[in-house]
Amino acid sequence: MQDTAANRSNNSTPRKVFSNFHRRTCLFFLLFPVAFNGLAIDTQQLNPGFYPALQIGYAWLDNVLRSEKREKADTMFQARPMLHWKAGTVVYDLNVRYEGDYGVYRVLDEQDYMDHAMSIGFGFHPTEKMGLELSDRYKIGHDQPGVSGTQVFAPPKPNRWHDNHFRAQFTYGRRIATAQLQLAYEEISRRFQNNQREFSDRNRHIGTATWLYHVLPKTWLVTEFQYQINDFQMNKTFDQDFDQWHVFQGASWEISAVTQGEILLGYIRNTPKDQRFFKPFSGFGARVSINWQPRPYSRVTLRAKRMPQLSSTASTLFLANRIGLTLQHEPTERIRIRTSAGYEKDDYTFNKFGPKRRDRFLNFGFEIDYAMLHWLNLGLRYRHDTRDSSLRLSDYAANIISFHVQILPEYARNP
Repeated sequence: MQDTAANRSNNSTPRKVFSNFHRRTCLFFLLFPVAFNGLAIDTQQLNPGFYPALQIGYAWLDNVLRSEKREKADTMFQARPMLHWKAGTVVYDLNVRYEGDYGVYRVLDEQDYMDHAMSIGFGFHPTEKMGLELSDRYKIGHDQPGVSGTQVFAPPKPNRWHDNHFRAQFTYGRRIATAQLQLAYEEISRRFQNNQREFSDRNRHIGTATWLYHVLPKTWLVTEFQYQINDFQMNKTFDQDFDQWHVFQGASWEISAVTQGEILLGYIRNTPKDQRFFKPFSGFGARVSINWQPRPYSRVTLRAKRMPQLSSTASTLFLANRIGLTLQHEPTERIRIRTSAGYEKDDYTFNKFGPKRRDRFLNFGFEIDYAMLHWLNLGLRYRHDTRDSSLRLSDYAANIISFHVQILPEYARNP
């Protein structure tokens, strides 16, 4: 999104003001979590300063609990405040951020939620060849009903958890030179707070080494090795712990502003500690990300992934196959239109004695945003979701229509 805005400001003077506005709104382009995922934030594009923002909205959902036999419609009010602060120089930068997400239903108040996330990130780049990135994020959140990796039937109250994610990455070398080495370590801990989900409490330790070799202008060969140690905290009847590693090989490219992407293919091996209850997995894995910008105000994004994923159910793991396509176009300097579609197949086959489960998700949606003022953005969303599951009575279809108002005060802008 920020790349698009930058290109527009270079290519078209009349759209410069709106381009700056959209670059700022990338800070808090918070979409309804039941509708679309939020956009990633590139803090490197920000000048030091404070960036407060607020989004409020109203949504209608025709199947809140994501159940074919328990369909209940309701409306929901949502508020999402944010405060981001950045400080730093050309050598280091510091980012501190708070995000809130509050949802209140008109009738089904047992589904109300109050989520909070606090994060801090520090970057240190003493030379052009060397860099260190440290970050920590603490979040109090909940499982959205019916989404991938959660229970088939929504509980009376959402499963709530608190999650801490620490990450450190050391980089040596320059991408524009011969080669670059990236070494990363992550520690992720999650604790469930209600509904007797203690068997899903876990700690994860992840080490990743990535080697990029410059073979052509703006093109790199990529080799990635990752090792995970997954430690479940409430192992009573059986041991859910497992180790997992993968080796991916592929390419990454950046051809001007027209296309950027990465395609990695490889081998995955998952080894459970207690193979009396859980099956090992070995096989093909993939991660694909492609952005194509045929015109300055149009963008096509393709995402695909095949990886084992952690579940909040007792089956521990499921194999996720995901693909998604997004089309974005801005016909005027004030209007942005976005359509998206996705498909996912999840196989719960790691548990030897549990019920065999296969879920297929299909979603598509449409959204339009209108920049009414430099500090005021209006948005309208529609999304359709379906799940086709091998488990009896666990299918559903859901439609969501939402409207939001996004406020980014002018005093939060940098000159």
